[in-house]
Amino acid sequence: MKLFASLLTTMIIAGTIWGAVLMQPVMAESASKTQKSTTYIRSVVTKTISLDAVATLWGEFEDKLMKLEDLPKTLDRLVVVYQNMNKNVSHATVTIGFPVEASTQKDGYIELISSKHKQQLLNRGEHNKTEIANAWKDIDYRKPVKAVIETHYLNALGQEESNQLVVHYNE
Repeated sequence: MKLFASLLTTMIIAGTIWGAVLMQPVMAESASKTQKSTTYIRSVVTKTISLDAVATLWGEFEDKLMKLEDLPKTLDRLVVVYQNMNKNVSHATVTIGFPVEASTQKDGYIELISSKHKQQLLNRGEHNKTEIANAWKDIDYRKPVKAVIETHYLNALGQEESNQLVVHYNE
């Protein structure tokens, strides 16, 4: 009789655990429907500048970043967004910031551009400044450029370990 009770108890426990495991995707899906979160770029610095002056903008970014009080606990990426480029691609509105997940857009947040008309210029990997500069030559300027997004992936120490470059064209 003890063997039967023991087997029954084991089956009930196993059934309860499997039921909970099988319900997880359903619960996660319903939670995501009620609490939509969008990825935004939190702008730390934005300026319309010559593309030759982007290096100085990085210095300004670093100064402002050190003064921010509400940084995310883990800062794993930095994003540079180039928009509103002039015809000869010498000036643009450049934003340097980091991605944040939020349910509503706040002041200083730029919604991450998602576009069907994008072209991967550099896949995620280790690329030096020359390779990044050369990748800009692959942009099809006959199409209207919505934005060029440069993503810098950071290691646990905050040092860049890889990057990528994507161009988004107007649809």
